[in-house]
Amino acid sequence: SSLGFVQEAFDAVVSGVVRSVVRAHTALQPGSLSLNSGLLAGANINRSPPAYVRNPSEERKRYETVGNDTDHIMQLLRVDATDGSPLGMFNWFAVHGTSMNHSNDLLS
Repeated sequence: SSLGFVQEAFDAVVSGVVRSVVRAHTALQPGSLSLNSGLLAGANINRSPPAYVRNPSEERKRYETVGNDTDHIMQLLRVDATDGSPLGMFNWFAVHGTSMNHSNDLLS
């Protein structure tokens, strides 16, 4: 365990984000954004189904059609140049570290 805040890790993340923003700003060009979402089944698990069942029924109903007790929807924001070549992507997908066990070869 890291026992909380780690300055070196924080500095590395901040440095990487700043470097990425500077690189993106220097390479500005016309382009387009697209947003897509889809079902990504088998890539995450509910780490505690008995605890999940204690949530209000309104909460549980949100996931009945997408995996029963886990959100299996992946969302992707893509940035493309005017010629269609990809410039960058942002991805959102709910996953907990317990999904990364020896039987899951979809994540690393």
